[in-house]
Amino acid sequence: MTAHLLAHTNLLAPFDGTGRYHPLDAVIVPAGRPAEHTRAAAAIAHMTDAELLVLCSQKAEPVAVARVVAEEHVARSHVVGVPADYQSGLLPSPPPTIQAEQASRPDLSRKRNLGLAVARMAGWRTVLLVDDDITLDVGDVVAAQYALDATPAVGFPIEDWPDNSAIGHANRMSGGAQEVFVGPSALLVDVEAASLGQFPTIYNEGSLFLFDAVAERKVSRSPGRARQLPYNPFRDLDRGGDEEFGDVIFEGLMGFLHAPSTAFPTGPSYWREFLPRRRAFLTGVADRLRDSPPSPRHVSALCAVHSAMRRHAAITPAACARFIRHWRAERRLWVRRLAQLDQLHTVPQALERLGLEAVSPRPRSRPRLGPPALEPVATVEAPAVIAPRVKTAPGSDVLAVLIPGFLDSEKWAGTRSLAENLRRSGRTAVSFDPRGTFSTPGSLDQIRPSVQIRDAISAIGMVRPHARTVLIGHSLGASIAVFAADDPRVTDVVAIMPPRCFVWPHEYDAERDTWRGARRFVVSPQGSSVKWQFKVPHSVVDDAVTHDLPATLRAMRRDQRILFIAGTADAVIPEHVVKGLHDECNAQKTFLPLPVGHDYRDHPDQLRLVNDAVLTWIAAGDAQPVAPPDQRGRSAAVG
Repeated sequence: MTAHLLAHTNLLAPFDGTGRYHPLDAVIVPAGRPAEHTRAAAAIAHMTDAELLVLCSQKAEPVAVARVVAEEHVARSHVVGVPADYQSGLLPSPPPTIQAEQASRPDLSRKRNLGLAVARMAGWRTVLLVDDDITLDVGDVVAAQYALDATPAVGFPIEDWPDNSAIGHANRMSGGAQEVFVGPSALLVDVEAASLGQFPTIYNEGSLFLFDAVAERKVSRSPGRARQLPYNPFRDLDRGGDEEFGDVIFEGLMGFLHAPSTAFPTGPSYWREFLPRRRAFLTGVADRLRDSPPSPRHVSALCAVHSAMRRHAAITPAACARFIRHWRAERRLWVRRLAQLDQLHTVPQALERLGLEAVSPRPRSRPRLGPPALEPVATVEAPAVIAPRVKTAPGSDVLAVLIPGFLDSEKWAGTRSLAENLRRSGRTAVSFDPRGTFSTPGSLDQIRPSVQIRDAISAIGMVRPHARTVLIGHSLGASIAVFAADDPRVTDVVAIMPPRCFVWPHEYDAERDTWRGARRFVVSPQGSSVKWQFKVPHSVVDDAVTHDLPATLRAMRRDQRILFIAGTADAVIPEHVVKGLHDECNAQKTFLPLPVGHDYRDHPDQLRLVNDAVLTWIAAGDAQPVAPPDQRGRSAAVG
């Protein structure tokens, strides 16, 4: 008898992140846990500027979830309550007989199918499906967005706490080999791909959603990893039995893909041969657990296996074949229904079509007269956070954090072009707007070095660890890069025309300070008629005089590299000023004068010259050995 196969990752396509960039339209969350569990998905939507759709039931109370979403500053969010008895003719119908193993599945499969229906009606193309017990690195999500040219579905494996059934966990505990496949718990998809199906009412519904795409080798596995909240897979001793029919269908179909010469298993003959293999596998797991040193956890796992064996004994080849035929018929209906859905272009219209509506958040409880009332999202107070934009190249070992200058935006041509050049050269680039400016919320008194130093350092931790971390800043951003280089993860700094950070401590004269109250600045990018006005308070000067740039340069670590770029046509920060800062520096330093001005970013030829110089200098450091962060020297604390 052929062995029961448990390894299926060889059915996945290789990950290819070299395609074009597919903007993320939405993050879809089928929420069933308390509201706080939606925070990680909301943060991804905020960082990627995607819409957020949260479909709530069970313990996920919609108003509380909406409040959490508001605290994460998601610009476009839709939090929807899905009643337990919700029905719609648009959704796939469950199998004719609901077995015990399917009793808990309608809620989850219903919410996932609703998410796909809303995506189709709203005109979304690229969506991230993520459960409310999953956390993801936003950099891995962005990297996967470049892989949708090669495969319309990219899964993020969940291995820290493996995403397996109760029997999968028991098999691993018994010493058996057990891999983790990919599924909708963390999945980036092109919703218009013809090879993707629906979520049927059964355990392992996500694998059946992907089945046709897997059969066509159109599903890949991200090199990034998702993380799942740990749980006790054996807390419910009947869980093994509840999941067994879904495990049988999934493992049987995967076995069919390993031997494609076999006829598609719509009849009982295939299942008549497969079921004994599954039964032998369960018996082997039980035997190994009995032979293991006894412990309460091993006893619970053995109870789960016994539950599965009891349920397995009642599964017939005819029942398996009947389910397959129903699933395939419902898939054909589902594809036709989706094709007939109108693109309504707004989520509220799509929800209305489905008989649902989104809610607004209620602020955290506080004393008030009269009954509580719903209030707009904007009234929910929350701390301001930076919203990084991440451009990731697969396999990158260099992270570049691009730090904006005074009242600069990461959306302007200079930062955008450098970030894209870095990605194309195989590096990860992170950029952001300073707090209180443009797309990052906050107050104008946060436009000060202390806050921006902390934000630059926090941006390093918003993506996976890299072997090298380069801080790149222009003008005031160059000074911030030097101050933030105290972080042990920073290996390289690019200081483009670094200024005096408003004023250096030893030069500050309060009697000559004309910056009183607040100063008004008018900002406009090159070639634009749009102007932004900022009234910046004196507190930024008060903060700036506590930061000594020359002293910080003298304290830099010897194992760090730093590039000083000066503009020979710079009328704001003369070349000799940048050379003087270079001479003060203790790190491995390079001084590079270029025929550019302080506003080089507004001139394409000058911009290319500077960007090429930065990329060349970064590449020159690739061959140098880099010590782990915990072995790098620390300089004196800054600011």
